[in-house]
Amino acid sequence: MSTNVRTQAEEINLLKVVKLLCSTKVRHPMNIEQIKAWLKQFNIGPEKTLALLILRFLIYRTSD
Repeated sequence: MSTNVRTQAEEINLLKVVKLLCSTKVRHPMNIEQIKAWLKQFNIGPEKTLALLILRFLIYRTSD
C-alpha cells in the first residue's frame, strides 16, 4: 500500500473516531461542524493526520 493511500485511510479512520466522540457527547460542547472548520486550516497528508490525532487523544474537561 502506498504512503498516500495509507495516510488517507488513517485520516478517514481518525475522522470516524472523532465523529463518534462528538456524537456520544464525549467532546461536548464541541461539535463536528466546529471540528471540520478547524481541520480546514491543515493540508491533506501528515499535517492533517497529526491534527486528527490531536483531536482523537485530546483530554477535554468541562465543569460538568
